Amino acid sequence: MPEYPNPYEPCGPVRTADMFFGRKNELAEIADFLRGDQSVSLVGPSKIGKTSLLFHLMRPAFAEELRLGPGRLVCYLDCQGVGEESPPEVFRKIAAGLIAEMESHGLPEQAELRKACISPSRLAFESAIRVLNRCGLRIVIILDAFEQLGANSRLDVQFFNALRSMAGRFQLSYLTASVRPLIALTYSGRSREIHSSPFFNIFATLTLGLLPEADARDLIRTPAQRSGRPFPPDLEISLLQLGGGHPLILQTACFHAWEHPEDRNGMEERTTGELQPYFEYIWRELTEAEKRILLRADGAPVPSSPSGSEAAVLRGLEQKCLLLPSHGKYTYPAQVWANFLARQSR
Repeated sequence: MPEYPNPYEPCGPVRTADMFFGRKNELAEIADFLRGDQSVSLVGPSKIGKTSLLFHLMRPAFAEELRLGPGRLVCYLDCQGVGEESPPEVFRKIAAGLIAEMESHGLPEQAELRKACISPSRLAFESAIRVLNRCGLRIVIILDAFEQLGANSRLDVQFFNALRSMAGRFQLSYLTASVRPLIALTYSGRSREIHSSPFFNIFATLTLGLLPEADARDLIRTPAQRSGRPFPPDLEISLLQLGGGHPLILQTACFHAWEHPEDRNGMEERTTGELQPYFEYIWRELTEAEKRILLRADGAPVPSSPSGSEAAVLRGLEQKCLLLPSHGKYTYPAQVWANFLARQSR
């Protein structure tokens, strides 16, 4: 067993400020938009760190650093928990989140906000937002896993129109996080009607991708150094090759490297085994054309004039962080992902 507690977080979003690395430019850009009450759509593939970024943005010390507080109240809603809730219940959950935020900041309770929880409705929620604005509070509503909200069969176009109306009439903005851009969601089945709402036209889009190499090295090195048992330089290099700039892969690989620093092969096997379900999910979600092109893309030249259907697939694979252009050629962004793909081609 290791002498020191393992500092790495291989499962779920990062929940402590000292384990969040990089994303400075993205956070600064989001803050610039929110300061002007501009709604933002954060887009990035599954497990790339969108929720970790949202949690970091909500931390009081960091919000102050970005000049988002103290006159701004941020409410977080995981839309996976409102899959089939009615509009009043969605408004109630947001109101409850705002109450919790006010309590955490030591702000006095507002009766209108409490009413919006007891007897939830659009009008009750709007009254509460109006009161909060009059108290000098600007509201940011974070809607994580936003696709689930758009897929809710009980939420019609009037619900989303109401959200849009509130953003126009109050000091209120939204920050959504989704795998696909909001514009792409408008062409999927039932959501075509839902996404015809002007609500989906008020967003600035920001894409979250792989970590730059400097931030990836920081994620590998800093927790181990801080905990009193730094990784050897050659192990740091191995971890960077294994995980590339993918924060989940890096956290997982570092976790197992910390547990078994002398067993390099075992570390890679444990990392691969833990990530297998995630990679299988990604693979299932790909089209046959994407699979075919992805399997033969490693080392292929990046098209100088990207056009046509194959070029469009390659761009999509880049956006999903499954393929990385480097020095004019494509490569797989992480060795553990390359190993998974090699098994699919057998």
